[in-house]
Amino acid sequence: MIYTLPEHSITSINGETVEISISAVFENDEKNKVEIDPTTREFLVEQVGTYAIKYVCKGVLTTTEYAYEVESVSAGNIRIDKSGVYLPEYLIKNAAYTLDEVRAYCYDGKTPTEVDCQYYVSEDGGAERAIVPANYIVQANSTVRFKYVSTTAVEYSETITVVDVGFGETLVMENYFLGDVDKESKSASIEFTANATSGDSTMKFINALAFDSFSIALKVPEGKDGYSSFDVIMTDVYDASVSCVLKFAKAQNGNMVLSVNGGVAVDMGVLFTTNRYTTVSYTQATNKFTVLGGASLDGPVAFTTGNVAVQMRFNDINGVAGIEIQSLNSQRMSKMARDNVKPSIMYDDSEKGERDINTVITVSAPWVSDVLSPYLQKNLKLKVSLPNGNYATALSGETLDGDCYEKSYQIKLGEYGKYQV
Repeated sequence: MIYTLPEHSITSINGETVEISISAVFENDEKNKVEIDPTTREFLVEQVGTYAIKYVCKGVLTTTEYAYEVESVSAGNIRIDKSGVYLPEYLIKNAAYTLDEVRAYCYDGKTPTEVDCQYYVSEDGGAERAIVPANYIVQANSTVRFKYVSTTAVEYSETITVVDVGFGETLVMENYFLGDVDKESKSASIEFTANATSGDSTMKFINALAFDSFSIALKVPEGKDGYSSFDVIMTDVYDASVSCVLKFAKAQNGNMVLSVNGGVAVDMGVLFTTNRYTTVSYTQATNKFTVLGGASLDGPVAFTTGNVAVQMRFNDINGVAGIEIQSLNSQRMSKMARDNVKPSIMYDDSEKGERDINTVITVSAPWVSDVLSPYLQKNLKLKVSLPNGNYATALSGETLDGDCYEKSYQIKLGEYGKYQV
């Protein structure tokens, strides 16, 4: 449960500013130390036993400490933990999703134990129905809200907007982009024109994309260059504080320049307004963004899984602001386009190469992204083959023969020859 410390006050004799920090240490083990926000004074009590609460007050000349102990007891409380769970801001009508699992814990012993959690959904404000998070098909027209239940504990998600893109039928590519813009699907691109004539204007792509295979082909149409720059903002789906910003700006000489995360701008060798599309792509091996036929720029951001939410922004509008997008992550964007790009499978390949016999290696969990389709667990298969052609068995006992497991596995290299993942 959440424990709130009593209010405290600090007085300095000479009126100096005092900095205070609070921590809780379980059973005198610094590895079980929890830092507590002095403003909220709240911390999650997860273990049964003794916590030492310590206040450290730092002034200019002196440091003062104050400590006391509290005893936590077992109450059998259930807590549903939604931390670290990613839910899309938008869901695609008729699409199937594998949702991140929400965990539930029972605090009935010295350490919490995981217990079952059931999932329910209310679509368009209707009655709740049970779902399986590994394969949830969106049947709503406008909104979805999830409910998580574990015995007496209940938690809800935020209400999520549902978007109809023609999934499973004829895709309407322009509907993958939402924002205060006018959209026109053409034979070779989609043209976006900001409705605003001053300030900034933002639009979002509704499906998560793979950063490792990121690319975009765009151009500024004639007569629609009334803005200073166009940003493509990629944000970690698990950590909104981590982002990478590509800025396409207009230089004084009229050329288009590109910068990454506020770095030095590179001339792209074309006018800001041009008749041809300019392609920028990211290469994982070099950690660089490359302009097709031109310069390259460092991409210094490390994302949690490689999946990012993408939004785009017209900056400093002073007239008509427009952009044409021909492709995104190699997927063509136009009224004639179809879903013609294979999903991106990303993984940690640091274990590849030669290893001594009987070495234990870790086969890392892969993650998958598709431009137009959400991730569905049952479509991903993980196989590890031995040199003799049989499937490997993980040290945890699972046979790695094609079933999808969203976790990493350790295997022992007990045979000479080539192992294949």
